Amino acid sequence: MWNRIDITERKQGEELYRTLANTSRAGVYIVQDGTFKFINYNAAWYANYTPEEMVGKDAMRIIYPEDKDMARRNAARMLKGEIHSPYEFRIMTKDGRIRWIMETVTSIEYQGKRAILGNSMDITELRETRRQLEESNKLLSQIVEGSSVPTFVIDHKHVVTHWNKACENLTGIRERAVVGTRKQWSAFYSSKRSVMADLVVDQIRDEDIAKNYSSKYKRSVIVEGAYEAENYFPDLGKQGKWLFITSAPLKDIDGNITGAIETLQDITEQKQAEELIRESEKIYQELSIMDNLTKLYNRRHFYDQLAIEIDRSKRYKHPLSLLMLDVDDFKRYNDSFGHLEGDGVLVRLARVIQKNIRGSDSAYRYGGEEFVIILPEAKGEKGAIVAERIREEYKKETFFPEKGKKINVTVRIGISELLTDDDLTELIGRADKRMYEAKKQGKDRVAFLDSR
Repeated sequence: MWNRIDITERKQGEELYRTLANTSRAGVYIVQDGTFKFINYNAAWYANYTPEEMVGKDAMRIIYPEDKDMARRNAARMLKGEIHSPYEFRIMTKDGRIRWIMETVTSIEYQGKRAILGNSMDITELRETRRQLEESNKLLSQIVEGSSVPTFVIDHKHVVTHWNKACENLTGIRERAVVGTRKQWSAFYSSKRSVMADLVVDQIRDEDIAKNYSSKYKRSVIVEGAYEAENYFPDLGKQGKWLFITSAPLKDIDGNITGAIETLQDITEQKQAEELIRESEKIYQELSIMDNLTKLYNRRHFYDQLAIEIDRSKRYKHPLSLLMLDVDDFKRYNDSFGHLEGDGVLVRLARVIQKNIRGSDSAYRYGGEEFVIILPEAKGEKGAIVAERIREEYKKETFFPEKGKKINVTVRIGISELLTDDDLTELIGRADKRMYEAKKQGKDRVAFLDSR
């Protein structure tokens, strides 16, 4: 009677186990005396068999021949408690294909005898994905390491995974000092801060990138989520460097960001050349509007600037005055003592003019021995004061054109003030007329007769 109850309970337990095993997503089987005593649908399906075809058969026969010894050793070590992690091996399917299995085993008692309970999972697709990832990483390494462009890569945790030789040469930081660390910043900054690749991994907003790179960045039109930037790094190298940076996200097949790659281009020489060009253009511009002898502005620039000042004066209803100067008896002086001495007279006058005008005023060599001065925000009376100061100071200048000969040179100055209906020609014409009126009065004179 008790025997029958035990057998019944055991049968019920086995049926429950079979039910649970067959509903499991894992491969579950029992091996006893080297043969399958039980195998669920998933475990049989891995090898393209049915459970009925597997039960009673040699458990080792489906294992790939080259992996049989290895699988047997790992199973024995796990049963002894020497290893605890799942081990992997290959099997041969019914139709001759190879699949990868990951397995764990444990010792049990089955129908009163020692047996092995196995749990397995088909990891063929996982292995293939892993292989593709390894191949991808290998390819990435080959591309990065073989590139002549300074390049480094970080993963999604901001850890440096690649730092090529070109990057070493540019930054002076060796691969071994940064790979496996989060110290990519150390090549570019004196204190810790994010590099462009870090910002790409964090999918940071444009306004936050602007804080790091000001307005010298833009989104890439080629790669989604990538950025380009120019920046000066004062801590890079002995004297700092300008770099052109590109950084793009690395993504998995699902579109998730797994890291970022950053390339660097040293554009320091280019920037220096651009600065040299700008300086040259500035010098050329200055030379093109400058009188070579006196270093005052030339006649062409005078007309341009006077037009601007007339427009400004009329728009804001502010006064504007113009001074025109001419050296007394310059032709006779030039003919008597030569052009070199004559040039000296003009240069000395230019210096006196520059000394006696404001920063907002501007002086020009109008031609020959004639000069003009634009006085913004100044009425004619103010212009007369400036003119008298220049006249008085210049006549104190002493010239020695010949040994034992001492000469003082004087100027005559005409002044005009902008009237309501004036244009450029009328304003200049009146100043010129006043200058000749001063000449009629005698040498060393200032004339200002404008009225409203």
